[in-house]
Amino acid sequence: MSETLQRLIIAVSLFFALILMVRLQSKGIKLSFDLGNAMVGIGGFALAFATWRATSDSNRIVREQQDRQTIQKLSEFRLNWVESLREHIALFHSELEMTRQQHILWLGAHGHGDFERANEFDRAKLNHIARTQYEIAFVELMLNKNEYDHNILLEIMDKNLKNTILGINDSKDEIGDHEINLTDQARKILKFEWDRISTMSGQGE
Repeated sequence: MSETLQRLIIAVSLFFALILMVRLQSKGIKLSFDLGNAMVGIGGFALAFATWRATSDSNRIVREQQDRQTIQKLSEFRLNWVESLREHIALFHSELEMTRQQHILWLGAHGHGDFERANEFDRAKLNHIARTQYEIAFVELMLNKNEYDHNILLEIMDKNLKNTILGINDSKDEIGDHEINLTDQARKILKFEWDRISTMSGQGE
């Protein structure tokens, strides 16, 4: 609190105290205490009260600022989480497609009797399968197994990988259906998280 404001509070308090004493005396009420000390006491009380109010308001403002900062940090964390999840699901999809392509190349080389090239394509396919498994593990660590939609996404990812490894000769329509299920479920989770971030951002303003 500024010195000017303190002086103003004391002056106003003393002014009203003086008016009160004059009114009491005008009604024949004798005051049995020292006027000067009384004014000092009244002024001190008024100053203490005003200081308490100012401190209380200041603490409230600080708490509100801290709450907004906390919400902002949480929003930033969730945003980074969403972006990371989107990236690794896309990488999973990419590695899955590369696995299929390497298998097609392997079939072609093997069918033409080029076993050396066929072995190269087979090794490349296995590398892409390993990367796909890595992406599944990464996404699984990001998700919450207590949330139904998260579990469904993991089940779809596992199913996509198994169908690619064991049912590599699935028709194009069946492969497309698997990819649609993966994309739809991922979008559902990402939309939910975006809505959550929007709500948190609104609270932090």
